[in-house]
Amino acid sequence: MKTIFYDLETTDLNPVGQILNYAFVEIDDRWNMRSCLRGTIKLSRLQLPNPAAICATQTDVFEHNKCADCDEAHAMAKIQKYLADIVEWEDTRLVGYNSNKFDLPYLRTSMIRNGLNPYFGGSIRYGDLLQVIRRLCCDNPEFVEKLEKKDNGKPSLRLESVARALGILTEEQRHESLSDVMLTIKLAEHIHTNYGIDVREYSLY
Repeated sequence: MKTIFYDLETTDLNPVGQILNYAFVEIDDRWNMRSCLRGTIKLSRLQLPNPAAICATQTDVFEHNKCADCDEAHAMAKIQKYLADIVEWEDTRLVGYNSNKFDLPYLRTSMIRNGLNPYFGGSIRYGDLLQVIRRLCCDNPEFVEKLEKKDNGKPSLRLESVARALGILTEEQRHESLSDVMLTIKLAEHIHTNYGIDVREYSLY
């Protein structure tokens, strides 16, 4: 089975918003990059970005539109072709961080909005590293002790917080898709090596 890690930065928490930038990284069995697709998408004039999302991604909307690669329709076509070329010969797992409830619905909504089928004949299985982290929080007290804590005493499960607590992230993380994807891969490899859970094979049920 092939594995692709991905991340999307968006204009809204709701999938009716628009993707700002994206990154898809295919890896081999040793966690090394085999191929990569990344890009930025021009915002539609009909799109009203959510201020909180724009602040979180630290995006200058006007500068973004000047430098963006292409519009949403062309970007979705690129993404579909990239995924289809990999999926064509072998079942593929698409993995993100908190992706099942956020990135995946966004990706599907954006593709459908542009007349593209987001399901690839059922050949893609979906993985979410956040589910692995939650599993470790349930059955590994030593792991929970390492995590940063919120003001209410509960562990912070944000990607940057978990990676920093485990010594993987040692500097400020850029809020950009490729940076988040590479950090997710490093975290997934760390969890596999030190805790014996491989997100590429992990099943939630």
